[in-house]
Amino acid sequence: MVENQTGIDRYLVFRKAGYQGAGYRKQYDLKRFFPVVGLVLYWGRRRWKEPHDLKDFFQGKDLPAGFMDNVGLNLIEMSNLDMETRKKFKSDIRVIVDYMAEREHYIPGGQCLKHPSEVLLMLSALTGDVRFEDIIEEVKDKEGIRMCELIDRYEKRGEKRGEKRGEKRGRVLGKAEEIVSLGEELKWSVDEIINRLMSRLQIPDAKAREYYEAYKCR
Repeated sequence: MVENQTGIDRYLVFRKAGYQGAGYRKQYDLKRFFPVVGLVLYWGRRRWKEPHDLKDFFQGKDLPAGFMDNVGLNLIEMSNLDMETRKKFKSDIRVIVDYMAEREHYIPGGQCLKHPSEVLLMLSALTGDVRFEDIIEEVKDKEGIRMCELIDRYEKRGEKRGEKRGEKRGRVLGKAEEIVSLGEELKWSVDEIINRLMSRLQIPDAKAREYYEAYKCR
């Protein structure tokens, strides 16, 4: 079982336990048995500091020693992979992990993409930047297109949007301030405010934190 995760979830280990249990329950009904292995591909930029297994979650509490089954997360921080690990990827996923790890310092290589449209959709979903989707029609059904060409088209599309961005930015900043103010008034946690900013404004985690720092009560 492979699951993609874009945000930090303290309770993810419980969802993993549910999926794993359901997998074994189905095998019990069929009387055909195989090991259930679950992988979580975490794409957020912040390092995962939440519990990696049930015993970690219940740390500090009296546990029924010897009776409690443990369930752990096989979690891979895809946006924080080192270069040596990223070099092991040979498919289109290589350009995605490189971009997520390097972001503003990313220098596109000459790798030919087999599925450019899918790469652009995934980058849009992971970063919240719709400019990646804007160029899908331009590269659709094209063979042998390289990542450097995609980034060139992406940057040109950004320049075309530049004239409209100033007006839109004013509206976005006003909405960001409103969300942060409301969240503090209702005593939301910092993570909840960040998640609301990301969801409502369609912005990545880093930009949401920038807005939060700008508008939170001092």
